[in-house]
Amino acid sequence: MFGLTSPSLAFAQEQEIPSDTSSLPSASSSRPGPDKEADSGELPPPVMPKRKQYPATAKIKQCAKYEGKYISYYETIYKVEKCKRRELLTDEGTEAKIKGLNIVSVDNDTIAVIPEGEPMNAPANKKALSCAQLNGQYLISRGDELYFVEKCAKRLFPDLDTYSEHAQKRGKREKDILELDEVAIARIADGPPILSSLDVEYKKLLDADTGIDVIPLKEACKGLNGKFVAYYSKIYKIENCRKEPVDPLLFGKRFPSLAPVELSSEQWISIPTGKEFKI
Repeated sequence: MFGLTSPSLAFAQEQEIPSDTSSLPSASSSRPGPDKEADSGELPPPVMPKRKQYPATAKIKQCAKYEGKYISYYETIYKVEKCKRRELLTDEGTEAKIKGLNIVSVDNDTIAVIPEGEPMNAPANKKALSCAQLNGQYLISRGDELYFVEKCAKRLFPDLDTYSEHAQKRGKREKDILELDEVAIARIADGPPILSSLDVEYKKLLDADTGIDVIPLKEACKGLNGKFVAYYSKIYKIENCRKEPVDPLLFGKRFPSLAPVELSSEQWISIPTGKEFKI
């Protein structure tokens, strides 16, 4: 899934907004106090929300609940063994093997809490690609996350537009993308995510003083908390007055008939960008 984006520029006064309760306990995140404009009239720097974390008890409970069982998340099937979810790799003939199995569908919180292990039926002699083989390569995971490998580290693309622009500049085509499983992807070190080209373009617009105004945060996200919104080709989920990026491909598969609310340029600029929203 598309993941992290860089924060947007403008932020107004914060407000206390209750979050939806989850079936799994999560660490509470503190909210900053009200922002104040400096004497110069410039807005203060953004304060990003903390990444969602789970207490150790959540992992223990979920592992105990699903130990020895098959679980599924969208099309991916895992077996939980020794508190690790081991993917059942699908290939020709796999359908016959899983027929009749009791497979429990789980949500993204369960997947996040139970750590990933080696696939159950991965080829034993499969070698990891070297740094030299990976550098300059585009990668795609089975969850449709796109990366570019630079200096032996994978850099996540926040959206398809940014990948297309990046690949076009380098003269690459879609067939040049290498598909790797989640284990192979995880072995590659993480690098800084690639800044969205859309974010860059609108920063240029702001710097050029084109008349797109920053509005108070309370006004910008009024009536939007808990809803999916769109701005050009980008999809977000508004949580606590933060626009959390959503993978547009997964969104289309999960909610084929749902039309997200269109944001104005003023709303998009004024609502801070938060962490990636997993669906």
